[in-house]
Amino acid sequence: MIKIDSQRLINISDYYYQEIHSTVIDKYSRAALGNNPFTGNDLRLWFVNSTGQLDMRFLKTLLTGTIDEIIKTNIEIEYYLKTCKFLHYSSEQVDAKLTGMKKVTNRIAIRQAYVAKFSNPWLDKYTKAPGNLSFFSSNKNYNKLVREVKADMLDLNVLLAQMIDYEYISKELRHELLHRIGIEVCPYCNRQYITSYIDHSEKKSTADLDHYYPNSRFKLFSLSLHNFVPACQICNSRFKLAKGIEILDPYRDGFDRDTYFEVGLNPASNSDSLIGGNTFFNIELHQMHTGNRADQLEGNIRLFQLENVYQSHKEYVRELLYKQYVYKDAYKKDLTALFDNMQLTEQEIHLFLYGHALQDDKLGDRPLSKLAYDIITRT
Repeated sequence: MIKIDSQRLINISDYYYQEIHSTVIDKYSRAALGNNPFTGNDLRLWFVNSTGQLDMRFLKTLLTGTIDEIIKTNIEIEYYLKTCKFLHYSSEQVDAKLTGMKKVTNRIAIRQAYVAKFSNPWLDKYTKAPGNLSFFSSNKNYNKLVREVKADMLDLNVLLAQMIDYEYISKELRHELLHRIGIEVCPYCNRQYITSYIDHSEKKSTADLDHYYPNSRFKLFSLSLHNFVPACQICNSRFKLAKGIEILDPYRDGFDRDTYFEVGLNPASNSDSLIGGNTFFNIELHQMHTGNRADQLEGNIRLFQLENVYQSHKEYVRELLYKQYVYKDAYKKDLTALFDNMQLTEQEIHLFLYGHALQDDKLGDRPLSKLAYDIITRT
């Protein structure tokens, strides 16, 4: 929901590399990587330079670069990412669109469009195989295609796990990373503090270090710094898990103004509902985008159950509405004079009134900042 400044990761990239790269080098030296099941080529070719030695520049990019930077190092890594995405999102995206759809022609088109979205030579090897040429014609044929691709991806990820696996990060390093990244509010829900603290000289955190691309399915990126998202345990362990729902990458995008909270009236509502007199209303979450970004926005809302869990904050919204009503009307003159005497900035006034500065670039600083921002600025 809330965009994270990727500079936070850049600032700690050298530290992280120094802490983890020797472990990866040691695992690589012991690994029996074998051949890539998708191409038959020696998998070590991904990791070596022209002299046949482990490519340290590539290793640093893999550990500390963005996902885009990583896939630019080798076209086969781009194929890997696309094929992993095809498998990860397959059931959620295809099944969701097929639900309730009766026309066979539309169902065929959906399967074809989904596969085309992730088309690459690895995937083409299966879609163009004689036994899969009609993969789009039925769920049975489509699921057969998915199973075949999945079997080889599982084998490939087992090979990669010999040198790249989240298990190689110690508990101490995980907590250190959470301290250094410095995120204090869960970016997925904007509801929970994720607190870092010291316990008997040991750094600890209430946060989980989530993988945007799940460790179990995108093994190559399981130690990539830009794949780590500090998150509350509810979002990570209760909602997200490894569900194949496409969501926003918080280092790239947030909800911003494409998605907004709004007070929605229901049959029990009355005039007092709009001025903080009661909680006879619903908290609605709307998104105004189209295309792939719309799918990701809807994915966030659905995966983290945002519209449902935010209903528990009606009393908080009622207080915001009441404060806004009072400031605009009965006490506006007196409050304005008070603020002038105190020489407060607009942001300080908002903090005084609502507990939030109402700055769209500060929504990650406090829980419920996005909710407060939308309710106050859009009402």
